[in-house]
Amino acid sequence: MKNILLLLVSTLMTILVLEFSFRGVLHYTNFIHPNTKVALGVVDTNLPSDNPHAYAEMPNMTVPSESLGWKLKPGKYTLPFKFEGKNHPIISTVLEDGSRITRESSSSKSIAFIGGSVTFGYGVGDKENFPALVSEKVEDKVFNLGVQAYSTVQSMLSLKEFFKDKQKPSVIIYGLGSFHGERNNLSYSWRRALRSEDDTLKLPYAKYEKEFEIVSATSIRSNLASGSLLLDWLQMKLTNSFDQEVKVTEGVLLELKRLANEWNSRLLIAVIDKGPTPYEAFLSKEGFDYVKAIENYESLPWDFHPGHEFHKDLSEKILMKLQTLKEESK
Repeated sequence: MKNILLLLVSTLMTILVLEFSFRGVLHYTNFIHPNTKVALGVVDTNLPSDNPHAYAEMPNMTVPSESLGWKLKPGKYTLPFKFEGKNHPIISTVLEDGSRITRESSSSKSIAFIGGSVTFGYGVGDKENFPALVSEKVEDKVFNLGVQAYSTVQSMLSLKEFFKDKQKPSVIIYGLGSFHGERNNLSYSWRRALRSEDDTLKLPYAKYEKEFEIVSATSIRSNLASGSLLLDWLQMKLTNSFDQEVKVTEGVLLELKRLANEWNSRLLIAVIDKGPTPYEAFLSKEGFDYVKAIENYESLPWDFHPGHEFHKDLSEKILMKLQTLKEESK
């Protein structure tokens, strides 16, 4: 009996030592990519002051959301970017409804832009992002619902929430990037990146097992550190594949298309990749209307996000496509 008791105590002590060791690994290892830090508004204190991309502390523009993970917080924010020792403050205004400010319109018809930080226009001013530029040229009310670091899944669900009790938009425009794939299936690397900043997050995601499925907000960690490491290993085996990310993203795009049809809205995909996109053949095959951003565009000098040329070019392409769609519907 004494030997059994000693064995149990020894086993328990071993488990406790391993658990605290795992917690140390999870706590002290920073897996988040610097670009993700910027997108989430997290300060990167590792940049030296003489780095040309160094910036001062960014304002916190988001609040937690039980269904989406996070959402924009209303307010007028000054983003204090710096380049070559000079300040380049950028104003970003988030309205009470959670959308970024665009030109006011009394029209009953609307155009909804959804996507991540590129659609939001992170790094450019309130009147310089492509949704705002489009709003200056159309009569319809334009809603910029882009949110930093959002996946296609989060974008679609936020669209549903936003228009739940509103007249549905006549057009939905989604800013698609190939890097959204790892967010859509909550890949190993993306979950680890987010967890290193906030391990209380619960995120919706999509998966393909026997069939396509969108999973409601799910914790990105286990209560036990050892459980989190086990989940990491399983997640790496199941989702750490670019082909899987593409497959899942294609499934979400089809869901978005079905939603647009249900709402009697036109869906337009704005491809924001800097080079060739892995989704072009799929978009053509499935009959999506889409436009592509200028390839090899220049990023902002003080940030990795696309610059003014990109936003101007994409807004012009979207306006041309909207005109074509309008003529086709007559």
